[in-house]
Amino acid sequence: AGGGPAGGIDVLHGPALDGPIAIREHGLAFEVDVVRGHKTGFYLDQRENRRRVRDLAAGRRVLNVFAYTGGFSVAAAAGGARAVTTVDIAAPVLDAARRNFALNGLDPDAPHHRWHTGDAFAFLADCRDRYDLVVVDPPSMAPSRASLDRALAAYRQLNTLALACAAPGALVLTCSCSSHVTAEHLRDGVADAAAAARRNVRILERRGAGPDHPLQPGFPEGDYLQALLLYVE
Repeated sequence: AGGGPAGGIDVLHGPALDGPIAIREHGLAFEVDVVRGHKTGFYLDQRENRRRVRDLAAGRRVLNVFAYTGGFSVAAAAGGARAVTTVDIAAPVLDAARRNFALNGLDPDAPHHRWHTGDAFAFLADCRDRYDLVVVDPPSMAPSRASLDRALAAYRQLNTLALACAAPGALVLTCSCSSHVTAEHLRDGVADAAAAARRNVRILERRGAGPDHPLQPGFPEGDYLQALLLYVE
Protein backbone atom coordinates (compact mmCIF):
# COMPACT_ATOMS: atom_id res chain seq x y z
CA ALA A 1 0.00 0.00 0.00
CA GLY A 2 1.07 3.57 -0.49
CA GLY A 3 -0.09 7.08 0.25
CA GLY A 4 -3.04 7.84 -1.99
CA PRO A 5 -4.89 11.07 -2.67
CA ALA A 6 -5.69 13.13 0.41
CA GLY A 7 -3.74 10.75 2.62
CA GLY A 8 -5.70 7.70 1.52
CA ILE A 9 -4.44 4.21 0.67
CA ASP A 10 -3.59 2.93 -2.80
CA VAL A 11 -2.95 -0.74 -3.54
CA LEU A 12 0.31 -1.04 -5.46
CA HIS A 13 0.16 -4.78 -6.11
CA GLY A 14 -2.38 -7.54 -5.67
CA PRO A 15 -6.04 -7.44 -4.68
CA ALA A 16 -7.44 -4.81 -2.34
CA LEU A 17 -7.84 -5.86 1.28
CA ASP A 18 -11.36 -5.72 2.67
CA GLY A 19 -10.48 -6.69 6.24
CA PRO A 20 -7.77 -7.99 8.54
CA ILE A 21 -5.29 -10.62 7.42
CA ALA A 22 -3.81 -13.43 9.51
CA ILE A 23 -0.09 -13.70 10.23
CA ARG A 24 2.06 -16.04 12.29
CA GLU A 25 4.95 -15.02 14.52
CA HIS A 26 7.05 -17.59 16.37
CA GLY A 27 4.19 -20.06 16.01
CA LEU A 28 1.49 -17.67 17.27
CA ALA A 29 -1.38 -16.36 15.15
CA PHE A 30 -2.45 -12.72 14.99
CA GLU A 31 -5.17 -10.76 13.25
CA VAL A 32 -3.62 -7.72 11.53
CA ASP A 33 -5.50 -4.81 9.96
CA VAL A 34 -2.90 -3.63 7.47
CA VAL A 35 -5.02 -0.80 6.06
CA ARG A 36 -6.61 0.76 9.13
CA GLY A 37 -4.21 -0.29 11.89
CA HIS A 38 -1.31 1.69 13.31
CA LYS A 39 1.80 1.47 11.14
CA THR A 40 1.23 -1.82 9.29
CA GLY A 41 -1.32 -2.99 11.86
CA PHE A 42 1.28 -4.82 13.96
CA TYR A 43 4.50 -3.65 15.58
CA LEU A 44 6.91 -5.96 13.79
CA ASP A 45 9.92 -4.30 15.40
CA GLN A 46 8.92 -5.81 18.76
CA ARG A 47 8.99 -9.38 17.45
CA GLU A 48 12.02 -10.56 19.43
CA ASN A 49 10.88 -8.74 22.55
CA ARG A 50 7.53 -10.55 22.38
CA ARG A 51 9.41 -13.82 22.18
CA ARG A 52 11.49 -12.80 25.20
CA VAL A 53 8.33 -12.08 27.19
CA ARG A 54 6.94 -15.47 26.18
CA ASP A 55 10.12 -17.12 27.44
CA LEU A 56 9.91 -15.29 30.79
CA ALA A 57 6.18 -15.47 31.47
CA ALA A 58 5.67 -18.95 32.95
CA GLY A 59 3.92 -18.77 36.31
CA ARG A 60 4.00 -14.97 36.42
CA ARG A 61 1.23 -12.43 36.86
CA VAL A 62 1.65 -10.22 33.80
CA LEU A 63 0.54 -6.63 33.19
CA ASN A 64 0.67 -5.22 29.66
CA VAL A 65 -0.13 -1.52 29.33
CA PHE A 66 -0.53 0.34 26.02
CA ALA A 67 -1.31 -3.15 24.78
CA TYR A 68 -2.73 -2.32 21.32
CA THR A 69 -3.92 -5.64 19.83
CA GLY A 70 -2.31 -7.65 22.61
CA GLY A 71 0.88 -8.98 21.05
CA PHE A 72 2.74 -9.07 24.36
CA SER A 73 -0.34 -10.39 26.17
CA VAL A 74 -0.76 -13.29 23.76
CA ALA A 75 2.95 -14.07 24.04
CA ALA A 76 2.76 -14.06 27.85
CA ALA A 77 -0.35 -16.24 27.97
CA ALA A 78 1.13 -18.68 25.46
CA GLY A 79 4.25 -18.81 27.61
CA GLY A 80 2.29 -20.04 30.60
CA ALA A 81 1.59 -16.85 32.52
CA ARG A 82 -0.53 -17.42 35.61
CA ALA A 83 -2.64 -14.35 34.77
CA VAL A 84 -2.55 -11.57 32.17
CA THR A 85 -4.01 -8.08 32.55
CA THR A 86 -4.25 -6.13 29.29
CA VAL A 87 -4.77 -2.35 29.24
CA ASP A 88 -5.40 0.02 26.34
CA ILE A 89 -7.40 3.20 25.95
CA ALA A 90 -9.14 2.00 22.76
CA ALA A 91 -11.88 -0.60 23.06
CA PRO A 92 -11.65 -1.77 19.41
CA VAL A 93 -8.02 -2.83 19.75
CA LEU A 94 -8.81 -4.71 22.96
CA ASP A 95 -11.54 -6.52 21.05
CA ALA A 96 -8.87 -7.48 18.52
CA ALA A 97 -6.60 -8.60 21.37
CA ARG A 98 -9.35 -10.89 22.65
CA ARG A 99 -9.71 -12.35 19.16
CA ASN A 100 -5.95 -12.91 19.06
CA PHE A 101 -6.22 -14.89 22.29
CA ALA A 102 -8.92 -17.06 20.73
CA LEU A 103 -6.87 -17.56 17.55
CA ASN A 104 -4.23 -19.23 19.71
CA GLY A 105 -6.56 -21.45 21.71
CA LEU A 106 -6.42 -19.12 24.72
CA ASP A 107 -9.69 -18.28 26.46
CA PRO A 108 -10.02 -14.47 26.69
CA ASP A 109 -12.89 -14.90 29.16
CA ALA A 110 -10.91 -17.03 31.60
CA PRO A 111 -11.09 -15.47 35.08
CA HIS A 112 -7.32 -15.08 35.28
CA HIS A 113 -7.25 -12.85 32.18
CA ARG A 114 -8.47 -9.29 32.68
CA TRP A 115 -9.17 -6.53 30.17
CA HIS A 116 -9.24 -2.84 31.01
CA THR A 117 -10.23 -0.06 28.62
CA GLY A 118 -8.74 3.18 29.87
CA ASP A 119 -5.72 5.41 30.24
CA ALA A 120 -2.57 3.50 31.21
CA PHE A 121 -1.27 6.27 33.48
CA ALA A 122 -4.55 6.30 35.41
CA PHE A 123 -4.63 2.50 35.62
CA LEU A 124 -1.12 2.37 37.03
CA ALA A 125 -1.78 5.22 39.47
CA ASP A 126 -4.81 3.36 40.85
CA CYS A 127 -3.15 -0.06 40.79
CA ARG A 128 -3.49 -2.07 43.99
CA ASP A 129 -2.34 -5.40 42.58
CA ARG A 130 1.29 -6.43 42.20
CA TYR A 131 2.63 -8.06 39.08
CA ASP A 132 5.60 -10.31 38.37
CA LEU A 133 6.14 -9.11 34.80
CA VAL A 134 5.18 -5.66 33.54
CA VAL A 135 5.37 -4.57 29.90
CA VAL A 136 5.42 -0.82 29.26
CA ASP A 137 5.35 -0.08 25.52
CA PRO A 138 3.80 3.37 25.01
CA PRO A 139 3.36 5.14 21.68
CA SER A 140 5.97 7.70 20.76
CA MET A 141 5.97 10.56 23.24
CA ALA A 142 8.65 12.58 21.44
CA PRO A 143 7.63 13.00 17.80
CA SER A 144 9.97 15.99 17.56
CA ARG A 145 13.04 17.29 19.35
CA ALA A 146 10.96 20.18 20.69
CA SER A 147 8.81 17.70 22.62
CA LEU A 148 11.76 15.83 24.16
CA ASP A 149 11.76 17.38 27.64
CA ARG A 150 8.04 16.82 28.06
CA ALA A 151 8.41 13.26 26.80
CA LEU A 152 11.25 12.44 29.20
CA ALA A 153 9.16 13.69 32.11
CA ALA A 154 6.28 11.48 30.95
CA TYR A 155 8.55 8.44 30.67
CA ARG A 156 9.86 9.07 34.19
CA GLN A 157 6.32 9.30 35.54
CA LEU A 158 5.23 6.21 33.64
CA ASN A 159 8.15 4.11 34.85
CA THR A 160 7.72 5.33 38.42
CA LEU A 161 4.11 4.13 38.35
CA ALA A 162 5.05 0.84 36.70
CA LEU A 163 7.74 0.10 39.29
CA ALA A 164 5.24 0.77 42.07
CA CYS A 165 3.04 -2.00 40.60
CA ALA A 166 5.89 -4.50 40.43
CA ALA A 167 6.10 -7.27 43.01
CA PRO A 168 9.45 -8.00 44.68
CA GLY A 169 11.47 -10.03 42.19
CA ALA A 170 9.44 -8.78 39.23
CA LEU A 171 10.67 -8.09 35.74
CA VAL A 172 9.77 -4.90 33.87
CA LEU A 173 10.22 -4.46 30.12
CA THR A 174 10.09 -0.73 29.42
CA CYS A 175 10.28 0.67 25.90
CA SER A 176 10.55 3.94 24.02
CA CYS A 177 9.93 4.27 20.28
CA SER A 178 11.30 7.69 19.34
CA SER A 179 14.62 8.44 17.69
CA HIS A 180 14.85 11.53 19.89
CA VAL A 181 14.93 9.37 23.03
CA THR A 182 18.31 7.67 23.29
CA ALA A 183 19.29 4.60 25.26
CA GLU A 184 20.94 6.94 27.76
CA HIS A 185 17.75 8.95 28.12
CA LEU A 186 15.79 5.80 28.90
CA ARG A 187 18.42 4.48 31.32
CA ASP A 188 18.62 7.79 33.19
CA GLY A 189 14.84 8.02 33.32
CA VAL A 190 14.63 4.54 34.80
CA ALA A 191 17.19 5.53 37.45
CA ASP A 192 15.09 8.57 38.37
CA ALA A 193 11.92 6.47 38.40
CA ALA A 194 13.50 3.86 40.66
CA ALA A 195 14.52 6.56 43.12
CA ALA A 196 11.04 8.10 43.04
CA ALA A 197 9.37 4.70 43.54
CA ARG A 198 11.93 3.74 46.20
CA ARG A 199 12.73 0.50 44.43
CA ASN A 200 16.11 -1.08 43.80
CA VAL A 201 16.36 -1.90 40.12
CA ARG A 202 18.93 -3.68 37.98
CA ILE A 203 19.16 -3.57 34.20
CA LEU A 204 19.34 -7.17 33.00
CA GLU A 205 19.22 -6.56 29.24
CA ARG A 206 19.38 -3.68 26.80
CA ARG A 207 17.11 -4.50 23.90
CA GLY A 208 15.72 -2.91 20.76
CA ALA A 209 14.32 -3.87 17.39
CA GLY A 210 14.98 -7.31 15.96
CA PRO A 211 17.69 -8.18 13.44
CA ASP A 212 15.21 -7.64 10.61
CA HIS A 213 15.49 -3.93 11.45
CA PRO A 214 19.22 -3.39 10.77
CA LEU A 215 20.78 -0.03 11.52
CA GLN A 216 22.24 2.07 8.74
CA PRO A 217 25.37 4.16 9.48
CA GLY A 218 24.60 7.84 9.14
CA PHE A 219 20.88 7.33 9.83
CA PRO A 220 20.46 7.66 13.60
CA GLU A 221 16.69 7.94 13.20
CA GLY A 222 16.70 4.21 12.50
CA ASP A 223 17.80 3.52 16.07
CA TYR A 224 14.42 4.56 17.45
CA LEU A 225 13.34 1.57 19.55
CA GLN A 226 14.95 1.41 22.97
CA ALA A 227 14.03 -1.21 25.55
CA LEU A 228 15.35 -2.23 28.95
CA LEU A 229 14.56 -5.44 30.81
CA LEU A 230 14.67 -4.61 34.52
CA TYR A 231 14.81 -6.71 37.66
CA VAL A 232 12.99 -5.11 40.58
CA GLU A 233 14.09 -6.11 44.08
